[in-house]
Amino acid sequence: MLTLNQIVRRIKTIALQHKQLRNFYFGNVTDFIEDKQTRYASLFLQDNQGVIDVAGKVVSYNFKMFLLDLENVSNETQKNTLDVQSDMASVATDLLAEFNHSDYLDWKLSSGSSFGLVRESFDDIVAGIVVDLTIQIPYDNNTCAVPNINENV
Repeated sequence: MLTLNQIVRRIKTIALQHKQLRNFYFGNVTDFIEDKQTRYASLFLQDNQGVIDVAGKVVSYNFKMFLLDLENVSNETQKNTLDVQSDMASVATDLLAEFNHSDYLDWKLSSGSSFGLVRESFDDIVAGIVVDLTIQIPYDNNTCAVPNINENV
């Protein structure tokens, strides 16, 4: 069974192989947007409550995946916003295809991922897309693998 650490590492590895992304961050997205060291375009992965389904034998890890890039502010700000959002939406579909690749037998991407277009103004003006992402892993409900103080019980 994959751990949360392994899931995040795999998402990071896949994301950083994409030629349009310069950075990957895991945690609260506002912490990184306000960080003056943030390099764009970036993927920000934020955890978002999961589900352990004992009967269905699956653990679902829910994330919000923000794909953001700097927006060039000019006379044509609306056009720049749309260009950045369009680019980041393309990156999102690329990544979802990679996450769903048949080589990964130890996890499953949910069949549908809702998304929204975003534009935020912090220290930088950024635009992009936020995708609700669910990674499901098998849960075998194996009590033999549980460390137990009372081994003789």
